[in-house]
Amino acid sequence: MPLVALLLAVALSLTVTLELWNPYTAIAPAVFGYLAGRRSVLARPGLLTFAAMAVVCLLLTLVAGRGLWTWLSQLATLAFAVGVPWLVGRYVRVHPTRRHRLAAGRPIGAGAARGGRPGAAGRAVSDRR
Repeated sequence: MPLVALLLAVALSLTVTLELWNPYTAIAPAVFGYLAGRRSVLARPGLLTFAAMAVVCLLLTLVAGRGLWTWLSQLATLAFAVGVPWLVGRYVRVHPTRRHRLAAGRPIGAGAARGGRPGAAGRAVSDRR
């Protein structure tokens, strides 16, 4: 369902301008892109949706009689205004424990497990002193 909302936001942006970049409609695709990445279980439907949007933008550009520079502008806008927020949303979904550990100020990784309890390596360092 989040991808449907994303498609609707991009379609409404296309009704305003064919280049997809308009200060009045730029926020909605970015927000819906983030939410789609955050709420989608699999990455494949999102990638297929972006591919479909790129093909639809190419067809609209050809039907409107504009040059391919308009399509490249659309691709750049899709990549940065929709794709990057989608990737950020996917990262937040896939790595929720990292975000919570960083918010709590706790260290991340295998070094955190060893740093809290000195074992043989900790004793070896203290014996050298």
